[in-house]
Amino acid sequence: MTAEATVMNKHGIALAADSAVTFSGPNGGKIFTSANKIFALSKYASVAVMIYGNAELLGVPWETTIKLYREQLGDKRFDTLQDYAVDFVTFAESNAQLFPAEVQTDYARALVGVIYEYVVTGLRHQLKRDFGEDDEIT
Repeated sequence: MTAEATVMNKHGIALAADSAVTFSGPNGGKIFTSANKIFALSKYASVAVMIYGNAELLGVPWETTIKLYREQLGDKRFDTLQDYAVDFVTFAESNAQLFPAEVQTDYARALVGVIYEYVVTGLRHQLKRDFGEDDEIT
């Protein structure tokens, strides 16, 4: 579980996050206490990103994606945080080197499979509850 805090006033914003991250594996989870969860989005403007939950997108660590974006952004500046967000998402969506079409397709198929299994399991559970545990459902 990630803890993140933001303190804002008319003079600025302070960001803070814990540094614990859990990696799950076949033998259970392992906790590391040295993960970065706050990253500068620009070297030339006071704009940052905080991450939580999944530490990667389509198998690529958020840290890598953010650092490559920052490099590509260079000294370019935007007027609003929304402009930075739109540009960052555009960068991620259009970066075939980071997110090849084949990888996107594989992840989409896997997600659809997980959703399908969830729906089927839920339906089976509901049918058994409605018709009884011993009734054969055909």
